[in-house]
Amino acid sequence: MSIEKRIRKTAATKVKVVITNKSRSKWGFIVRWPGGCEVVKTKAAARQMLLAKVRCQWAMSFEIVPVQKHKP
Repeated sequence: MSIEKRIRKTAATKVKVVITNKSRSKWGFIVRWPGGCEVVKTKAAARQMLLAKVRCQWAMSFEIVPVQKHKP
């Protein structure tokens, strides 16, 4: 396995999404994301909100670039 594939594999495991197996709740479902949380009534609404939050999050970017030669 190349180092690039190992980097991609490690990065893919860093995003964690946990969805409960419960389908009903008297008090609703909590959707948590970095920087906040919100309570919604149904699991379907919670899934929609989670998808929207994941899609709207800024992607973390790591890169390797060459050093530019200093010009005096």
